Amino acid sequence: MNSIIGRLQTEQISTGTAQAELYRKDIESFLIPFISKDKQEEVINYYVNSLYLKETSHQILEIAKIGVEKAIETDETTATAWINQQLAALGINSLDE
Repeated sequence: MNSIIGRLQTEQISTGTAQAELYRKDIESFLIPFISKDKQEEVINYYVNSLYLKETSHQILEIAKIGVEKAIETDETTATAWINQQLAALGINSLDE
């Protein structure tokens, strides 16, 4: 619906002045382009990879937050060692590299 094709179709059949309104019968008439199986799999792979990267970034953020807390409570060396251990568990290079 947010693709160029979807937006053009929405503009053509929408009603209302301030906010576009679409009815079930209108949506059912939308033309949906089909792409090759290879392209579908490529899109799926990008999507799955983006979910993995999003989750990994959340984990890294949490490691960083806890690492800062550890540095304040103990010392920077202890915190850095802990952070590097956590990053290694995720398969990510340490802060020293």
